[in-house]
Amino acid sequence: MAKAAIKTTVKRSESNAVGIKRTTSAKAPGRLAKGSSALAEVVEEVEPLPRVVFNLEEAIRGLGADVAWLPPEVPVELIVREAEQVARAARPHRNRMRKLPTKIDLLDTLEARAHALAASDEEFRAARLARLKPELRPLREEAEQLKRELLTAAQFLLRDEPQILAQLSAVSDGDALDDLVEDLNVLVTIAKSRPSKFSIVDLTGGTQKAIARAKEIATRLATECEGERHDDAVMSAMRKRNRCYALVVQALEEVRAVSRFYFRNQPEMLLPFGSVYRVSGRGRSRYAVPTQAG
Repeated sequence: MAKAAIKTTVKRSESNAVGIKRTTSAKAPGRLAKGSSALAEVVEEVEPLPRVVFNLEEAIRGLGADVAWLPPEVPVELIVREAEQVARAARPHRNRMRKLPTKIDLLDTLEARAHALAASDEEFRAARLARLKPELRPLREEAEQLKRELLTAAQFLLRDEPQILAQLSAVSDGDALDDLVEDLNVLVTIAKSRPSKFSIVDLTGGTQKAIARAKEIATRLATECEGERHDDAVMSAMRKRNRCYALVVQALEEVRAVSRFYFRNQPEMLLPFGSVYRVSGRGRSRYAVPTQAG
């Protein structure tokens, strides 16, 4: 008797479950049909994105030859972070952005381009370090540290002197050894021309010692400049880094342009798509572009 009761209960439970299932499936289309457009947008946003394979070599072949000799206008670490941020911000809207007149592959490959740039920059740094005499490697690191300190101090202390600021914007360019030597010499000259202003800055080892040390290191490293410029491994790595940078800029400009239009009525949504770095008054590469750039 008890078993019969149990069977009856189970059958009733199954019947109720089927009824619930049928009711849900029957009513669901109606509820979705009269839902808001916001619901449709949510559904579209969770639509899986296509798997994209980025062919770096193919992308590089599409660039102009002179791009290889144009150094980054924005520090590599910064533009890599910005590209990753923009890619993340745009990704949820990708399926609707593609309906606009845009090269959607630039959005789909933006993050991969940023990673390629970061890797190529590491290769460039390693190539430069590898050809430098072991005893000079600590000097180069010290020179780069002094350059950063002197440049930061000069940009602040002389911020009301446009002509000096124009010189300082050029100092930020280039990252080859001869660039570093030239930058140190320029910064030393500027610091010595404004002793009263620089006297208040607490530079490593003391202001005057730091300035004298920068000049000393620049002189010692100057003899190595010509060797780096003619080192095949260094120059090849530099050209690849510059090309990867151009690929990131190309994609960033397109994604930002699409985003500005897409969010034209929602300016608050544009914040993740902006840049914190302002390029102004800079020169281009200090390397002479060869007749046949490679």
